[in-house]
Formats: sequence, structure tokens, C-alpha cells
Amino acid sequence: GDFLDFASIGNASFQAASIFVGVAALLFLLSVICFLLFFFLNTATVLKICGWFQIFGAIFMFLGCVIYPNGWDSDAVQRVCGLRSGSYDIGVCGLRWAYILAIILIFDAAILAILAFVLAAKQARLLPEVYKTEKAAEINPGFASDTMSKRSGVHAMSDDHFSEYSHRSEKSKRSAPSLRAI
Repeated sequence: GDFLDFASIGNASFQAASIFVGVAALLFLLSVICFLLFFFLNTATVLKICGWFQIFGAIFMFLGCVIYPNGWDSDAVQRVCGLRSGSYDIGVCGLRWAYILAIILIFDAAILAILAFVLAAKQARLLPEVYKTEKAAEINPGFASDTMSKRSGVHAMSDDHFSEYSHRSEKSKRSAPSLRAI
């Protein structure tokens, strides 16, 4: 059959399966295109949108894979696969890689949807820190969130003329000092 001439597709089962698989493919494509939303929305929102596209895509692909074998009782299939073929019985023919890959795609989409929702949940827990960093950058323009500098401008020096970054931190004060020859 042909998608431009939908009546040329064998029977109603093949037509329904074609619609479901086509909608699933569009949803998966939209999920990829939604990565452009990272420029406009926060990460958790984009991940949730992509997760929902993946879930609905997996559902439509599942429906397409379940409905497709119902069409094996058509005359065209029986001419190729024998009179023994019927609904959900392919007769002397065998399943090839395309149908198997479609089934794998269902599991792949479900796993990707779960991963998207898990990452969105973790991203939501990280958001307050990001907003605090952005808030500090708004208050003090010298505060760079990428370098996490403590002060802007000239750093205050102690009496020994070393910056505070060269001194031991609290962790290193608890640990034993290294033994160096003086």
C-alpha cells in the first residue's frame, strides 16, 4: 500500500497499524525536536515534555505492533504465506527484523521516558541551587557562577601576602600536615 493512497493498504488492520506506527514516529521526531526548547525553558520542563512524547509514542507503537498481525488473514498474505495463515498466525512465512525492531523500540521508548522523568525529578531538586547562584550573580555582578568565585575585584590579602585560596581549608586543617624538609 501507499500512505498517499490509503485505500491501497491491504485491510483495516494494516491501515490502523500504519496510523499508529506513523503517529508514534511523529511523536518520537517531536521528542527530538523538543531539544530546541532547552534554549527557552528550564531543563526539568523539557525533560518532562520529552518523557510524555516518549510514553505516548511507546503506546502507539505497541498498538501498531499488536494490531498488525491481525491483518495476516488478508488475501495478499495468504497468497504469499499459504492458506494456513490467519489472524495472528503467519503461516509458512516468518517474522523478520523490522517487526522485531519495532518491538524493541517499544521498550526503548519506555526506558527513555522513565529516564527523562527521573532526570527531571533530579533536576527539580537541583534547581534551588542554580537559582541561588543566579541570584548572587544579579546582586554582585562580579560573582561568576561558572567559576564560583567568592569575591569580585581585588582579593583581600592577609598579612602574609597570600590569598585565602592558598591557605589550608577546614578539611586540610583536620588532616595531618605533610612532612617537608625545610
